[in-house]
Amino acid sequence: MPHEIQSPPNDPEAARAEIERTRDRMSHTIDEIEDVLLRKRQRLRERLDIGAKIRERPLQAAGAALVVGLVLGLLTGGGEEEPRDPKAEARAALWESRARRLLAIARSQEDELEELETAADLAAPPPIEEDEWDDDDWEAEEHRNGRSRFSAFRDVVSGRLGEYVVGAADIIADGWRRRF
Repeated sequence: MPHEIQSPPNDPEAARAEIERTRDRMSHTIDEIEDVLLRKRQRLRERLDIGAKIRERPLQAAGAALVVGLVLGLLTGGGEEEPRDPKAEARAALWESRARRLLAIARSQEDELEELETAADLAAPPPIEEDEWDDDDWEAEEHRNGRSRFSAFRDVVSGRLGEYVVGAADIIADGWRRRF
């Protein structure tokens, strides 16, 4: 539907009607373009749907995959090993040994923590009901003994953990010094 360009009408109602007709034409044209694009998109999807083609001809697809795999295997050398880098292997062995040492330290720490927990359970006083003691009683007990059992336990645990942390930091720092 060819339309001629006309001069704008002086009447506002006529101008509104013309704008409305133009909008309708544009909307119709955009809808047609959208329909065409959707149909093309659907056809493209159907052409590129490899799964559908494989389902249509499964034996041919399996044969093609076998041939492609055989050709690629022959072209790339198949089972030949690549030459190894001795420096990379040495670095890998070094890091593996460091990791094993850290694992041994962690396991020994776990064992020690279990021993400490057992000792703490044995040394702990029987459970006290909430209404039996108040904060003043605890402070008085600590004042009479000089230290509570809990502070002694805390000191032992923090001392041993500190040793292990320093040991682990030394191992890591030693590895960095050797690397650089």
